[in-house]
Amino acid sequence: PGQSLSDFQLVKGRVFCLRNRNELIALDGDTGALAWSFSSPPGEINPNLWIGADRAVVQVDKPNQLLVLRTDDGRPVTRVALADRELLERPPTPIDENSVLLVSDRRTVKRFDLTHGQTSWVYQESKDLPVNGPPRLICSAEHLLVLHDGRLLIRLDPATGKKRWECLLGAENLSERPDSMAWDDKIFYCVNIENIAGTVRQSVRAVALEDGSRIWSCPLTGPAVAVWSIALTERCVIAYPSATRDSEGAD
Repeated sequence: PGQSLSDFQLVKGRVFCLRNRNELIALDGDTGALAWSFSSPPGEINPNLWIGADRAVVQVDKPNQLLVLRTDDGRPVTRVALADRELLERPPTPIDENSVLLVSDRRTVKRFDLTHGQTSWVYQESKDLPVNGPPRLICSAEHLLVLHDGRLLIRLDPATGKKRWECLLGAENLSERPDSMAWDDKIFYCVNIENIAGTVRQSVRAVALEDGSRIWSCPLTGPAVAVWSIALTERCVIAYPSATRDSEGAD
């Protein structure tokens, strides 16, 4: 009684979730039996966590630290102290078998080595805090993209963290609208608001991943209050209204 379960993930036949924000538990997917649990009293566990096939990355406070756990039994294999104000703003993003990307505050992206517990590089686009929330990471096998302040798309070198290019996507904040973006191995697509020759319009934009150049832009027709999402097929980009601005604000 009184227990709260949240932030469910299914990995390798087990269900992982937080219990009361201070305990991470693993349940057998077939029987529901408890496989293991992890807590670090008196601290709470940040819900922005990552569960991989072999390891998990969690942040606990009191003291503020980052832990790497074994997924099989929940035992910590690495502990790294964090600064007082460091807080994972997004779930860690795996970039290869031994590294994850961390958004450790509203302006900072780090590459973290799971084996050695060390930071490989740190990237900050600006010393100023962004208005539109923390960076959103978009990763594939060959590309690392960072959406900064909801409007500026940046490509980084995954090995060094150095910027390769940047592209302003438009006037609208996309930081909490992942459905408005899609990509393949060569092109990044998004829906945004453009001001062209004094005319404000919603449009689908295509950006080359190689150099950040604009390939094409296609205006959208429909209700002015529509919030658009996009999806990719083998040969096409599909844009469709998924909500309205009134309903989005109500949520």
